[in-house]
Amino acid sequence: MGAGLTAGWLWMSRGFGYFVGAPIPLSPKPGQGPPEWLRRAGKFRVVLKATSATGEHAAMVDVQGRGDPGYLATSKILGEVGLCLALDQEMTPRSGGVLTPALALGSVLRERLAAAEGGQFMQFRVLAET
Repeated sequence: MGAGLTAGWLWMSRGFGYFVGAPIPLSPKPGQGPPEWLRRAGKFRVVLKATSATGEHAAMVDVQGRGDPGYLATSKILGEVGLCLALDQEMTPRSGGVLTPALALGSVLRERLAAAEGGQFMQFRVLAET
């Protein structure tokens, strides 16, 4: 089902938003975003495939999470990155350069994200490894 069709079905099935809280604005103002109930009802899933530079090793991981990925989940992930930087410096990799949060913080960030909200915020599952 396409994203637009899914969003339309969700909007109509929830009584256009009136039965669960604030209605979903059809023409939101800049910076307004979706209502809180919709941000909490959102979820995301992505399958990642990584291959080593030599091509010797590869892995596929299924990542799933709760919360609208454009609003709620992003802010939670950024909060966990900040906590890693502030509290877990001794456990993070020491290689340098300009890195993404995943490369800079390694498994410490993954463990923190998997533990957030009592383990309900994000789940990581290895699908394949070589």
